[in-house]
Amino acid sequence: MNYVLACTRDDTLRIVDLRMNQLVQSYQAEGFRAGTDTTRPCFSPDGCYIAVGSQDCGVYIWNVRSGQLETCLREHSGVVTCCHWHPQAHSLISCERLKQAIIWADC
Repeated sequence: MNYVLACTRDDTLRIVDLRMNQLVQSYQAEGFRAGTDTTRPCFSPDGCYIAVGSQDCGVYIWNVRSGQLETCLREHSGVVTCCHWHPQAHSLISCERLKQAIIWADC
């Protein structure tokens, strides 16, 4: 697969097939706002989920196949700018502008 996952200024996540130059899937949710120009979404290690931070202090997680929002994790007090899945477990770390990181278990 030659896909790229991008968070765009219109508060949409998009998976684009680079070989075919085609949109594969897009994801939106009420309340989700791209926090910065450098907001970094990420795929789970199994490729089944996408996680991304938001300007509303949440971490949004979508099901890749269905396109449905699975959950929004809320413990941050600032704009969440990045997140990353643990490579071998169902846990996620998210970081905010206020220099706080949270490790989420069983995501």
